[in-house]
This record gives sequence, C-alpha cells and structure tokens, in this order.
Amino acid sequence: MPSNAYHFIDTWYIRGTVQEVADILLNADDLPRWWPSTYLDVRLTKRVLSHGSERKVGEEGSVYAKGWLPYTIRFNYRVVEQRYPNGFTIAAAGDLTGRGVWSYQQDGDYVKTTFEWIIQADKPLLRLFSFAFKPIFASNHRWTMRQGEESLKLELARRRATAPEALAAIPPPPGPAPTWPWAVLGLASAAGLLWWLFFQQPILKVRCSSTRHSLLPRLFRALLARSALKSAARSDARRLSRRQNALQALLEGER
Repeated sequence: MPSNAYHFIDTWYIRGTVQEVADILLNADDLPRWWPSTYLDVRLTKRVLSHGSERKVGEEGSVYAKGWLPYTIRFNYRVVEQRYPNGFTIAAAGDLTGRGVWSYQQDGDYVKTTFEWIIQADKPLLRLFSFAFKPIFASNHRWTMRQGEESLKLELARRRATAPEALAAIPPPPGPAPTWPWAVLGLASAAGLLWWLFFQQPILKVRCSSTRHSLLPRLFRALLARSALKSAARSDARRLSRRQNALQALLEGER
C-alpha cells in the first residue's frame, strides 16, 4: 500500500434516531455552521432534488477543510449511493481521492454512526511526507472526527430545544484550531536555528584550496572587506577634494 494511502474507520454513539442523524449529515452545505472546526466552506456545484432512497444521489460540491495541523484540504465530492436513513456514500477527488461511507444503525436509544474513509492523500505536502509523518497526519483526521462527534451532539440538542432559555444554554460548537501556536513555534525554531548557525559550529561547509572554511565567516569577511573598501574610497575622495581646493586657493592667491 502506498505511504500516502489512508484507511480510517470512526464510530460515534449518538443519542437519538437514525432519521435525526441522517437528516443532519446529509446536508453538506450546512456543515460549516454546526461543524466549523473542520469544515471552513462547502459549496454545492450540482444540487439534486430527488426524494426517498435516491435523495441527493448525484449531488456534487466542493469542500474546504482543516484540522489541528496548519494546513488545509480542498476536494470535490459526489454522492454516489444513498441508503436513507441508514447512510450514504460519496466519491472524493482533489487533495484527497477516494470514497467515504456513512452508516447509521439504531442501537436502543443511541445511533451507532460509522464513517469509513478510504483515501489517497494527493496534496503535495501529504503525498511527499506521509512516509515519515503518517501518524501525525492520521492524528489530524482523528482530531476532526472527535470535534465532529461533539458538534453533532450539540446540533441535536439545539434542534430539540423547545424554549429560548434551553436554546441559549447550549454552547456553540468547537471552532477551528488556533494558528498562533504554530506561528510561535515557527519563530522559536527560526530563532534557535539562527542562534545555532551564528554561535555554534556552522553546518554549511565549502572546500577552498584544500582547506575547509565555514561559509558564514567567509560571508562576514567579504562584507567587512567591501565596507572597508567603500570607506577607504570615500576617505581618498575627501583627501583629493581637499588637495584640489588648496591648489585652487594657491593659484588664486598668486594672481
């Protein structure tokens, strides 16, 4: 299996009925409202108005999403199978290519909600580095699904609320992961790298006349020499100007 191939199976137990869960998850363009931690934008490019077991089959849209890691995902989807109210299947293409299968099964007062995601990560970042960072990339998916489970429970609670007071007491869904920790980490890493380069043994070496010289000191010496040459040139220009002025004054005095 290629290093950029992923197979996830996530299961939620949600108090409710399969119809309640199916009606929420089937409306893709509503995902950014109640699952904002993951779905930043969903736009329908082909709307289908069929009903019954064929509802939404053939619907197409574009998804813009993210997790806790500082990168985003874009892919297009198409609903290829409908099993209302027991689930549906989508085909995906873009940064992620493959298929996703939602399945709902009533289990007493709960709905066993399963999502199977079989995809190949074609986003260059994921495709090139999955061989080394696959567990980290996989944790990004698991984070989004945990946020989705909590968000779905809150959405069901909002829909069941009958009084304004009860509705106001329901907290908003979790939002996107903040990006400032990654900015701080990047600045700290850059500062650490610069400190190591300037005050420790340089990592870049070049060979010059069979002797190894560090690149950074050579650059500093070249800059200092250039500055010294400019300073000497300015000093020579000032001396020459003073001599010319003195000579001119002498000639005028003789006249």
